Amino acid sequence: MSKQDAPGSKRPSGLHQFAEQAPKALAGMAALTIIAYGEGVLYTRAYFSEFGALWILDSVPMAVFFEHSVLPLLILLFLVLLAVRGLFDRDHTDLARIQRRFTVSLTTIIYGPWCLAGLSLFDFVLDTIGYSAVALAISVTSVLVLLLLIASALDYALVRWQRPDIRLHRVMFYPALAAIVISLYLVPSQLGRNFGKFDKNPATSTLSTIRLYHETSEYKLLFSTGGLVYIFPIPFEGDFPLVQAVSASQVEAIERGHPADELLER
Repeated sequence: MSKQDAPGSKRPSGLHQFAEQAPKALAGMAALTIIAYGEGVLYTRAYFSEFGALWILDSVPMAVFFEHSVLPLLILLFLVLLAVRGLFDRDHTDLARIQRRFTVSLTTIIYGPWCLAGLSLFDFVLDTIGYSAVALAISVTSVLVLLLLIASALDYALVRWQRPDIRLHRVMFYPALAAIVISLYLVPSQLGRNFGKFDKNPATSTLSTIRLYHETSEYKLLFSTGGLVYIFPIPFEGDFPLVQAVSASQVEAIERGHPADELLER
């Protein structure tokens, strides 16, 4: 038996293959992190726009944008980890086993775009007729479907890299790519808008209620950073409340809701 055919030769080959692909994996991680940051920006922008307070974005630390997308990013990384599990195990190169393993991924690629389109339309209709709570639930569902679609597309790409003979017709794959690109903008924007409507309504708001010294009026605490708190009165008239920034030293009491430095975490 030659040296390259020895039973122990498979492991070094797999490790060598992994080492070659490690830079690509790190680049992919970096790309996902950048995308997650962008998703956090879109969410926060849409959230503040419901209060007519986009000017607060200039004061929002970068860490806040990452905080808004860290949970979806972790879920996506977990799904990707499942996709690459056993990628370098030669026992998984059997075509039949690979086809069974990725049946769910291919089904998601085929039907996921239509599911996202339906959810987005449903979200818009519910928001228009005033069912903000249900629209918020639909937005959260859209996030999960988008994560599954992205993970399935990455899963399919890994299979194509390992087994070029497995192909999905472009008529089925291109709609998935288009849906991912569009949804990366649309889904976080819808989620931020719906959360904003939810928190803007005094009956459903999860924001903390605060009182200032020498004032009898109550306010909702929208955000805080750098010794400043951004508040708006309750109740308010019109479509947008009057958001103002005051020093944290003027706050007498905070009731309900989250700590001031975690108000925008979801």
